[in-house]
Amino acid sequence: MAEILLFDWRLDKAIENDPTARFNPRFVVIPQIPLRVMLDAKPETQAMLGKDPLLQQMLVDECKNAFTAALPRIVPLVRAFDEECGKTGRDIEKYAAARKRLVQQLDPAIDEAKKSALKGIEKRWVSVQQQKKEYKSYRLSVGIKVAKGVGGLVSAGVGLAGAVPTGGATLVLSVIGAYHALVEGGKTLWDCIQDAEKVQKKVESGLNSLKATYAKSQAKGMAREMASSAVNAIFKTSATNVSTLENDNKLWRGKLTHLRFLAHYLSTELNTLLENASKLSAQLAAQKAPEKIRKSLEKVELDVEKLLTDGFIIVSMGRRVQIQKSHQDADKGLAAQEEVTQAIEALKAGRSGAVDLFDKAIALVVDVSMSAAGNVVQAPSSAMDFVGVAKDGASTVIALNEIVVDAAPKVKAVEDGIKQKISNIVKGKLVEAPRGV
Repeated sequence: MAEILLFDWRLDKAIENDPTARFNPRFVVIPQIPLRVMLDAKPETQAMLGKDPLLQQMLVDECKNAFTAALPRIVPLVRAFDEECGKTGRDIEKYAAARKRLVQQLDPAIDEAKKSALKGIEKRWVSVQQQKKEYKSYRLSVGIKVAKGVGGLVSAGVGLAGAVPTGGATLVLSVIGAYHALVEGGKTLWDCIQDAEKVQKKVESGLNSLKATYAKSQAKGMAREMASSAVNAIFKTSATNVSTLENDNKLWRGKLTHLRFLAHYLSTELNTLLENASKLSAQLAAQKAPEKIRKSLEKVELDVEKLLTDGFIIVSMGRRVQIQKSHQDADKGLAAQEEVTQAIEALKAGRSGAVDLFDKAIALVVDVSMSAAGNVVQAPSSAMDFVGVAKDGASTVIALNEIVVDAAPKVKAVEDGIKQKISNIVKGKLVEAPRGV
């Protein structure tokens, strides 16, 4: 027996085209879940149906009515899926788990629609045979096959067909995984800036404390350029200050080095992400991926461009953070740190001119304070609030998750790889980048 396609249906299109069921999910893309209802028919029955398109349309309508009637049960489940993903954010594994549950929850409604379609076809066929005696000799096999595809767009070839391997992962996996990690990388950069500032304040305080100690000694009649014995006397009374300053200064160098290295890494990875997102955008357009997914990818590109240029603002702190400027500030801070090191060594060696070196070091340390490096007032209107970036980034990438729902572990591996490298940079586990990088 030959198979006749009676009904070709997609869940997302069914919801979109039904005014009573239509809704626009806030976070997710409605899964396609394609359904195909096939009718088994003997050659003579197939020939008869070919001569009576109206009868075939009646059978199609029975299928359509059955599956449309299932929408009131299906739509609330999709709404709940959308709300759940909005709460869990862009986590690809949580999205994949939630989507799997959705498909399982949809099964009863789909099975009911299948049974309803079967009954409708049988009833319609009996009715037609009663009205047209010439059809009584035909036998209609009412075995219906519902070929249900539940995979994401990767399974359908969207985004992966012809994708160029990038860093061991396909283009689409690398784009989504990198976006997951790099949006959070902005928060790590801000944390590094804060850490460096805290230590910088301690270095500034230590310098001022030792300068005050010199001032007291001078008040007792010492010459400005002290002899070695005078320096030794100061060490007896403020050895803790010198030791603390030296340790804080070394820690400050480490924090600044990590900050500079991280800013360079984020800048490089964001530029790579932007290039790959542009390539993926062209692929999705060519393969006619759902508009919401294509729009989401456009938003990714826009977000990355803003992070690279305008930076982002921390409204609660009144601060603006720019990746490139963070790199420049770290370089400037490292130059000041070297001056502090020279001042400490001059003091420990009892060299004349140590006081002047301390005055110079204090001025440099105060000058490189990143607290005044940028503020909300100076930020352009296009600069994004970081809280908004994280929140908006979640809704942006949730829609993209539908592309790779079947490859969630691979996306997570890309994301975790970038996060681990960021963590290694912050913890100083990676080799220090050369000055000027």
